[in-house]
Amino acid sequence: MKRSIIPKLAFKALKDAELNIANQGTFSNESLEKLYSYFDETFLLATELLEKCKIQQFSTPDRLRKIYKISVNDEYYTVFDNINFCMCEDFQLAVLNKKSQITCKHVLAVNIAKVTKNVSNESITPLMYENFLNEQIHCLYDT
Repeated sequence: MKRSIIPKLAFKALKDAELNIANQGTFSNESLEKLYSYFDETFLLATELLEKCKIQQFSTPDRLRKIYKISVNDEYYTVFDNINFCMCEDFQLAVLNKKSQITCKHVLAVNIAKVTKNVSNESITPLMYENFLNEQIHCLYDT
């Protein structure tokens, strides 16, 4: 199976944007254009999501394992650090099935929030992290 290089370039554009923010304190126009060119409508949806929701980072005391929770109204989405996967319907349909998108708005919103340091952080125990993992496994089997 032949793999596309586009997702790697898209996530590299996010890393470049992070460097840009670190150096200049804001996204450059070039960074925004690149991100939009790779992520298209998902980029706009992710930025809208960032305005409306809360993204919380849960990390183990050693900071090696991190999970992000996004709360949108009464819905919650879990995104793991550096993993392009979400349990949302859009990810299942557009990313996994149709392969028409690189990622969903939840994963992209978490990545943008990490770049802009717009996340609240809470420390969790390794057992709590394990419970987060088990919660995701149960969700997979329930669908």
